[in-house]
Amino acid sequence: MLVDDNPDNLFGLEQVLLSELPDAEILRTTRPEEALTLARERAVDVALVDLKMPGMDGIELCKRLKACSATPSFPIVLVTSHETDPALRAAGLEAGADDFLSRPIDRIELIASIRVMLRIRRNEDQLHRLNTELEDLVAVRTASFRESEERFRRAVLDAPIPIMICAEDGEILQINRVWTELAGYTLRDIPTYSVWVQKAYRLRSALEAVEAVRVPGLDPRSRQGERVIRTRSGEERVWDFSSSIMGHLPDGRRLVVTMATDRTDQRQAQEEKRRLAVQMRQAEKMAAIGELAAGIAHNINNHLAPILGNAEMLQASPQITREQAEMLDDIMEASRRAADLIEQLLAFARKGRFQSGPVDMHQIIREAAGLPRLAAGVPIDMTLDLRAEESDLAGDPSQLQNAVLNLILNACDAMPQGGELTISTDCVDLDEEACRHRPYEVKPGRYLRVSVADIGIGMDEETKGRIFQPFFTTKEPGKGTGMGLASIYGCVKSHGGIIEVDSAPGHGTTFDLFFPLAPAAEAVPVSAGLCPGEAGAGRILCLDHETPLLHLTAHVLERLGYSVTSVSTAEEAIEHYRRHRQNIDLVVLDFETPGPSGLEVLHQLKAINPEVHILMTALNGGDRMAGEALSEGTLGVLSMPLEIRRLAETVAEYVRPAPGTGEREAEPARAGKDSARSPSGRG
Repeated sequence: MLVDDNPDNLFGLEQVLLSELPDAEILRTTRPEEALTLARERAVDVALVDLKMPGMDGIELCKRLKACSATPSFPIVLVTSHETDPALRAAGLEAGADDFLSRPIDRIELIASIRVMLRIRRNEDQLHRLNTELEDLVAVRTASFRESEERFRRAVLDAPIPIMICAEDGEILQINRVWTELAGYTLRDIPTYSVWVQKAYRLRSALEAVEAVRVPGLDPRSRQGERVIRTRSGEERVWDFSSSIMGHLPDGRRLVVTMATDRTDQRQAQEEKRRLAVQMRQAEKMAAIGELAAGIAHNINNHLAPILGNAEMLQASPQITREQAEMLDDIMEASRRAADLIEQLLAFARKGRFQSGPVDMHQIIREAAGLPRLAAGVPIDMTLDLRAEESDLAGDPSQLQNAVLNLILNACDAMPQGGELTISTDCVDLDEEACRHRPYEVKPGRYLRVSVADIGIGMDEETKGRIFQPFFTTKEPGKGTGMGLASIYGCVKSHGGIIEVDSAPGHGTTFDLFFPLAPAAEAVPVSAGLCPGEAGAGRILCLDHETPLLHLTAHVLERLGYSVTSVSTAEEAIEHYRRHRQNIDLVVLDFETPGPSGLEVLHQLKAINPEVHILMTALNGGDRMAGEALSEGTLGVLSMPLEIRRLAETVAEYVRPAPGTGEREAEPARAGKDSARSPSGRG
């Protein structure tokens, strides 16, 4: 674009430019105002403007062209006369002029200047384009960064795990919602990492405290992994921490992101699984030991019964000397002690004699508590705190009293220098959840808790794990049989209860016994004392697979005057009774027969003759099978080992003389469970 108030100058410049730049488009005007319009409407690459023009001179036009946002920036060359004042030229440069040409204009200089201006324009256009692209890119990147930053912020805030963001100097910049919900602390509560550590960590030593306050992820010595934290409410939770450096803050500090996984439920589930596995193994072990104990007791009983019976028969002989009588007394006493040991084994195995009736546990405890006071030998301060509002339950008073007495004696033994012993009671409700976490089946309901607590020497974990095993004892040799706690264990289980122990070395021991409460219970009737009969006269069929026992029973009955047929198999007994039932007054039948059990033989004999009179013998006279036998109509159940006097009295009770004759007749079978007798020797 050429701007000059002299048309001749315009024409001359145009001709020179076209001769050198034939493809150029020349815009000409003599008026500055029109030049402004052309600059807005047309694409101008370079302008040659005369410095001195009437009205608006070249400097003013240059200012307006440069200042107008509607006109794109392009190079401007001011054309002056050779005598132009330097100050005026300086004013032109300040107005935005890019170059000056002086008249007369040199053709070569003009073309060179135009080409330089065109190159400047192209460079400016390219720079402007690049600048625009860069600004657009920066705008996109800025928006993307802000969007990414927002996404990151939202991801942190809404993450399902606890997240903390802090600077390397320990300043906490952000914690998310889950961190606050689980730990209870807000950013205001824990402004720095050291404050978080002081509030949340359980620090066991000064060294651990120093290590803990180091910002994790920066120092390889800083502890990572699982930690137990304490929440604001005081609850303890297990968190698994992981930290890493995630860049730098604008001030140059490194940024550390710490994430945590709450392992509390997982650890509790693992601990519960481990505890249940331990309980299961303990229950299986105790069940196996119980079966072993019952088997051992049965075998010992089979060997003990002939010893006890034959010794008793020898005692009745008039030919023995005084010395022999004393020896027999020793044999009888040792046999009875062995029988008591068997009784304890059976109690542990829950297969001993068991009578069920209403029992007031407070009365049982008072009676048991009075027995050891004189025998303790050391000052024992015993306190009874029997505050349970209910104390009646269904059980065996003898077993329950022995259980409480054993616990009291053990507590006294645990305090060789004397001490305090507390027996307390209260009522508790066990729901399904509490009953499910037991090593054996326990029914939900209301229970009486009996606690026996001492301040004695206590026990370690290994000892606690074995105290209920038969024959395990911590006492000196000869001081104990190791059956006390085992029999207590069996007693509690046979009553449908629970036994727990809490102890630590030097901190005493507390046994808690839980018994299901019952307002009343019907006792299984027991023999009300048996009167010895006169010399017997009747026909008895005896079945026992143990030959010594069979011979002993037959020998005793024959000496009492009875006619006895002995068989050792169930098949022989059934066949003999089928053939001779009219001549048999009583059948003495053992529970533990090979092949068909004693109950099965009972059923088959009942099928042959519903009025058959049967007396059964068993290792224990009050277990479930014995109760079933009584309900099936057997006359009674004798517990092993048999004593001759008890056997004689029982048979005499059931086989009576026929009226007016010297013969005996079997007493009619008593119908129903309530009238059946269970002679057990305990009356």
